[in-house]
Amino acid sequence: MCSKKRSSQNSQRERLLEMCGQLHEDDCVDPNQYFKPNRKLDVANKKAKQLCRQALETLEMVLSDCDEELMQSLVVAGVDPAPDSSRLLVTVGVDLEPDEFDQSLILSILQNQTPRLRAELARSISRKRVPNLSYRIFSKAQLEQPSIATTDTERPANYENFR
Repeated sequence: MCSKKRSSQNSQRERLLEMCGQLHEDDCVDPNQYFKPNRKLDVANKKAKQLCRQALETLEMVLSDCDEELMQSLVVAGVDPAPDSSRLLVTVGVDLEPDEFDQSLILSILQNQTPRLRAELARSISRKRVPNLSYRIFSKAQLEQPSIATTDTERPANYENFR
């Protein structure tokens, strides 16, 4: 049965070659199927954006409820999938004076708080696995420098919150 099917495919190919000089990938394909937009990518992108928005809201709430003054001075400026929704890049702005800003200290505090932040994130999202968190930290002065963010598209989403 396989040989009949294969021979009929070969004969169809030979007939098509007789009618035209060469075959292209879109020959013998329904145009509605060939030009159909890829909806799976749109759905995946929509879900990633939804997860990032939920993570941003949750992390803002958790950081504002912390007892430490340093943690309360942090503002979640944005959350992006990095490279996909299994890992999230959290952009954090720090509303401190330049002499009080110590990026390594803030990063170590955030990394120590990561299990707690992920637990809170797990409560607020409905996913089988909670994404890992990585951090990018900016001071208020760094965000105002044109070399760091030259256009509005390069600035974090909540940039206006800590100007």
